[in-house]
Parts: sequence; C-alpha cells; structure tokens
Amino acid sequence: MAPLKILFACTPFDGHFSPLTGLAVHLINEEHDVRWYAHDYYAEKLKKLQIPHYPFVLAQQINQVDLEVIFPERKKITNIIKKINFDIKHVFVKQGPLYYQDILNIKMNLISIC
Repeated sequence: MAPLKILFACTPFDGHFSPLTGLAVHLINEEHDVRWYAHDYYAEKLKKLQIPHYPFVLAQQINQVDLEVIFPERKKITNIIKKINFDIKHVFVKQGPLYYQDILNIKMNLISIC
C-alpha cells in the first residue's frame, strides 16, 4: 500500500485526543504521513510523538481545562444534563463550522505546498 497523508482532528478533550495517539503512532510506523489539527494544549504531546501540529486558527482554543474560564456562565449550571447540553452547543455545534474552515485551509495549504 502506498503511504497515505492522514490528518487527525478531534475535539479538544483528552478523551477524544488520547485514544487516537496510539493509532497515529501505528500509522507513522507504517510510513504514512500523519499530521494533527488540535488545540495548542496538545502541541507539546504532538511534538513528543513527532507529529506535525496544525493549531486551531478560526476555532476557539477551548479544552476541558479552560471551559469555565471561557464560559463563566457554565459554573452556574448544576444539572449535569444541562451542562452537557451547554458543552455540546458551545464546543461542538458552534465551533463545528470553524473547525471545518480551519481544516479546509489546512488542505488548501498542503495542496499548494505539494
């Protein structure tokens, strides 16, 4: 199989990021070109794994550590279902188009480099 160019992208939470690192390393060991679009929070981990990092540009730099700093109103939500709904709305739904645009920009830059 010819080497593939693979861009990992996930929401900026350890439970989404960490499980994929083993797969990424496996693909690198299989000689695929692996890169990762992620929050700056993961830049050091990606550097240690020798995986090129593409940071969020348009998407907001949000992760599990700073949710309540960025969204102080989240602290007031005591109902777990309402808190999950808040997170889905602000991290996934509202950021989705921005994640998508960042990824399109990465793709366009890679095409122009090749």
